[in-house]
Amino acid sequence: MAAALNLGTSGPAEANTHVGVLGDCYGCINHGHGVWCVQHMLNVLGYHAGAEDSLFGPKTSDAVRLFQQDNVNGRPDGFVGPVTGTILLDTWQDTGHNNGWGGYCGKYLPTTHN
Repeated sequence: MAAALNLGTSGPAEANTHVGVLGDCYGCINHGHGVWCVQHMLNVLGYHAGAEDSLFGPKTSDAVRLFQQDNVNGRPDGFVGPVTGTILLDTWQDTGHNNGWGGYCGKYLPTTHN
């Protein structure tokens, strides 16, 4: 997989810095549209997040960790916070997919962009 991506690019106004962390932890968002987006994007990118059922379970967490190992500087934690969300959306766009920044999934993932 690709080396860590640069966070220097900016997303459109539709990005959401107010979405909570996605993951299977106390206080995290563990179901819904954002989780489906993470599962869908990771599956298409080859990270095998399991069923796209909108539930953040062990397969989704494992896939997030693998994505983080390949793309995010720092220790993989299996959660999708603003840095991982931004890099996932950037990777999605950079690989020629739509519905990320400015699309359906851009408003459901935590990002570092306003």
